[in-house]
Amino acid sequence: MKFLSSFRLFLAVDFLALVCGLEMSPYGCSPEETNVLDAAYGAVNYALMRAIDRTERLIYILEDDYGPEDEILGFDRSTLMVFEAIFGPVYFGTDQPAERERGIAIVHHIQDTLRRYDRGFEAPSFVELRCSEDWVLAEAPEEMNIDLIEPEAWDDRPAHLGGQVIFETNANQRHRCEDSDLYAYKLWVPDSTYGGHDLLVFCPSTFARIWEDPSYSISLRELRSRQLPGHTPLDDICDGNLACSMIHELTHSDVIMEGEPLYDEVGRDNRPAYGWVRITDLGWHYPEKAGSNADSYTFYILGGFALLSSS
Repeated sequence: MKFLSSFRLFLAVDFLALVCGLEMSPYGCSPEETNVLDAAYGAVNYALMRAIDRTERLIYILEDDYGPEDEILGFDRSTLMVFEAIFGPVYFGTDQPAERERGIAIVHHIQDTLRRYDRGFEAPSFVELRCSEDWVLAEAPEEMNIDLIEPEAWDDRPAHLGGQVIFETNANQRHRCEDSDLYAYKLWVPDSTYGGHDLLVFCPSTFARIWEDPSYSISLRELRSRQLPGHTPLDDICDGNLACSMIHELTHSDVIMEGEPLYDEVGRDNRPAYGWVRITDLGWHYPEKAGSNADSYTFYILGGFALLSSS
């Protein structure tokens, strides 16, 4: 068992991990996968706290009658530039009072959402983590004497977590890692212990891309101290750090987001707004959608602030 006092978190395979009030329990994870999860947990807490602090500072600046002639420098300018790239203009080009008020209201909305997310980590709730879909069986155990007919499958997870039941793979979207483009997904599953909980599944493709290039899979603090290649795309960093998938998927949780989960909003190309190009296009053309888009917050939390980069 490894203890990380900085984030009030402990983690061990098949044991409970506690992040403040949020309990996380990993199953079927190798020691190597556990180490990556370990770093990701810390990154989520660290990046979220930084994002909240920097956004609070941005609100202070915008409400302090800064105008287009005023000069915003350093981290404040980085914060503002990343914010506007993702969620639309709130300062530059907002010369009229009504435009300024609208901009401040947008920043308040994003900050309220971040704080709601943060409270979700403090409130008692349970998340079951899986590092594969080895719990999805095409045939039920022989002793069950049950014949399955496609699209039925057997949920081999423990009964107290809602497993040991038949389900239809196309009805509740379990068994989705066959989609080669999918890195992770979250389900809400009923159970007799918690009254229902979030099941977060990381697909083999998630770890495969990390093993292929482990340079971004280290802890966030280590990553911040490294000299990254110039113009390193945030997509590359997020693809290589499990914290991105974790931040994204947990924003879909009704429990963590206090009944107001974020969505995978559709952009101008009628595709979900994933990745830097699509989220910035969404923020420019549909800022109201950007304010409820999961990947927009993911890049804002992890990429924009923990890494202090707008590449």
